[in-house]
Amino acid sequence: GILNWVVESCQKEGIDKVMLVPVSIAFDRIAEIDDYVAIQRGEPKRKESLGWFFNYIFGMNQPYGKVYVRFAKPLALGETTTLSADVAGDSAPDRGVVTRMGFEVCSRIEQITPIKSADVLSMVLLGANGRALTAAEIHAQAGDIAALVRTRGLPAASGFSLDDEEQVRAAVLALQGSGLIRCFDKASAPVYYIPPGKRLAAAYYRNTITHYFLSAALAEIGLASCALGIDAPNAPLLERAALNLRDLYKFEFFYKPTADFLQEVQNEAQQRYPDWANGEHSLQKLLREQPPRFGHAILRSITESYLIIAVTLLELGPAPVTDRRKFITRLMAQGEQMLLRRTVSCESSVSQDLLATGLRLAQHLQLLGGTAELVARREAFAQRIVTALSAINLLQRCYDAAWFSKLSAGKISNLLGP
Repeated sequence: GILNWVVESCQKEGIDKVMLVPVSIAFDRIAEIDDYVAIQRGEPKRKESLGWFFNYIFGMNQPYGKVYVRFAKPLALGETTTLSADVAGDSAPDRGVVTRMGFEVCSRIEQITPIKSADVLSMVLLGANGRALTAAEIHAQAGDIAALVRTRGLPAASGFSLDDEEQVRAAVLALQGSGLIRCFDKASAPVYYIPPGKRLAAAYYRNTITHYFLSAALAEIGLASCALGIDAPNAPLLERAALNLRDLYKFEFFYKPTADFLQEVQNEAQQRYPDWANGEHSLQKLLREQPPRFGHAILRSITESYLIIAVTLLELGPAPVTDRRKFITRLMAQGEQMLLRRTVSCESSVSQDLLATGLRLAQHLQLLGGTAELVARREAFAQRIVTALSAINLLQRCYDAAWFSKLSAGKISNLLGP
């Protein structure tokens, strides 16, 4: 892309003293979020006519909050990046210098992107997977993440604070004004939820901060995989699960070198579940007592998007994918059907970007055609997705058990009797 063009131009002109300055630009609210959602649903992009321009200008009279501009440490053109060759290879087939520089620039941008209230609240409510939460429940979960942000010294937007329930209510109220969150207040306590049609928009905000909690998410899914297995949970088993997950999501995120990555996963598992490997407690019991925070909230939409691809490829039998554009259209239709049938539960899994990235993975795994044993390859891929999704579903059940099972359990038990 542009970076490749810059490098080629500098080489032709003999310019070697060039600094790349990674810049993060973040917004409290995105004015064009509805256009983004429409494109993700496969709708045609609105023409940028004079009428569009006036509507855009007049629409800016709403309060959109602040714009945050952050600068990371500059990178000299040709500087050796900190990404190791194996990680660059895992993340993309191209091992060239320009590719590694691009990874490094993007990684530095990620590490300075500020965490905002809308991002955290979107993550919490998406993690509830369609259920509504009370203000107290949102505060308990968002406050937990905010404490993690503060403890780890992660970059946060100015004024970011979700420490008490009133601050959470104020942040929720701001998102209500934008239509991202709705409130139902006709029963005993008001509850808040992301309405249908807005979950892709919420996913956009969540996705701006997922990289900060990716290791924790993979640790949780890895532990859930261990819990579903027949072997006693141990560190090598968790590492193997984490590496399998990293390989599955290789086109979605930037990863640290393997040793650092595995150490982070082990640290996350140990911090949240210090007794997970001692054999004294079942992993499922630990996951219910200390409910997961990130695995189901971050990676469900990606995994379900991959499931849509896997199912559609299996329906093709041994036939190759000859037209990518038509196949994306077919995937969108398949995804809508699976969403209606609740085969997938995440509205944001049916999106152009996720499906396009999933197709890159399918191409990398030689699932689109032109290879022997194509059906067997596609079946193996589908099994990988089902395995990952089973672990995520276990996390969701543990989350639900922790946050929802106690709500009316006593009253219902009294009504039902012994």
